[in-house]
Amino acid sequence: MATEYPAWQSNVIDLVREAFDGLTIDMKAISKQVPKADSKKAMPFIQTLKKSLEDGIDASTVFERKLAYNEVDVLAQMVPGLMSTVQRCVCVEVISVEQGGKSGKVVASIGEAGVAKGTEMPELPPQAENAVPANPTFFFSNI
Repeated sequence: MATEYPAWQSNVIDLVREAFDGLTIDMKAISKQVPKADSKKAMPFIQTLKKSLEDGIDASTVFERKLAYNEVDVLAQMVPGLMSTVQRCVCVEVISVEQGGKSGKVVASIGEAGVAKGTEMPELPPQAENAVPANPTFFFSNI
């Protein structure tokens, strides 16, 4: 799970915030301001923001992007249920991913093969790069 949104999203939100006139967003103007390296992932993200704003979701809610719950607590509370549901599951670790998804820290761990809470994880599987707040990624392995 990630505690922060990717830096490129923060930059895009700033662009959209500046371009939002209270009713809509000029997509043509925004597209010229988005760095070319980020445009493939930024434009669908901008479309989502635009749709939310045009659907009447309050602009402060769209632009602030704060979760209404503590994601670490929710995921930690789910661990015992996951352990009892998944057959032959010996360990579940919840890892808070650092920006970029290459490393992180264990924030919850249950099971005989688990790593202690607080342990730094210098290398994570590629799926970790896709984690953003409210949308954790999952990785299963056989040990």
